[in-house]
Amino acid sequence: MCFSASASFTASTVLGVIGVILISKVSSKNLLVLAFIPLAFGFQQFSEGIVWLYLPDRAGETIPIIAKNVFLFFAFVFWPIWIPLSLWLPEQNMARKNILAICLGIGITLGCSLILTIPSFVPIFLCCSINYSFDLIESNISLLKKLNIAALTAYGIATLLPLFLSSIKKAWIVGILVTLSAIITYWIDRSFFISMWCFFAAIFSSSLYFILKKTSINQ
Repeated sequence: MCFSASASFTASTVLGVIGVILISKVSSKNLLVLAFIPLAFGFQQFSEGIVWLYLPDRAGETIPIIAKNVFLFFAFVFWPIWIPLSLWLPEQNMARKNILAICLGIGITLGCSLILTIPSFVPIFLCCSINYSFDLIESNISLLKKLNIAALTAYGIATLLPLFLSSIKKAWIVGILVTLSAIITYWIDRSFFISMWCFFAAIFSSSLYFILKKTSINQ
């Protein structure tokens, strides 16, 4: 499977169009935050497309560094906060809303912690994808592995669990698609996990169009 600047820019364009249409069709203001997701994914994919254009020899220039930081900001900070928030706002079942609030709290904590690591990640072109490698001294590798497990667990709680908790009909379908893509991507090659999973999650976010265009706040 090959990824490239053209793949990222194509995904960005399609998601941008879907996002604009979806935002114009949602029936409630409380659903606007959720409807914004495809458009946000489109912007994220556009930023990685710029990173692609400068790899492998010009990754250290200002423009690709900014684009890399934008891409990772979405991956590390924006999504762990935005996804639980977007499902917490329209939720009317108080038991589910309280659990979603916990997911949101975990996402905020995780995002605030990970934002400081973004400048330390370096995009490396390998085969047909991008490996965002953490610039770390050898003595801290063991610590990083432990932190990775904790961070991945918290990330899953913040970004995946809300899709299964939401009362919005068929939101769980998006949850299954994104979860399966995460498992498969991690199994294929964890080195490319950040780039590949964000790409697949972006594509699957387009399914929100079919879920939300006829959804009312009283679902």
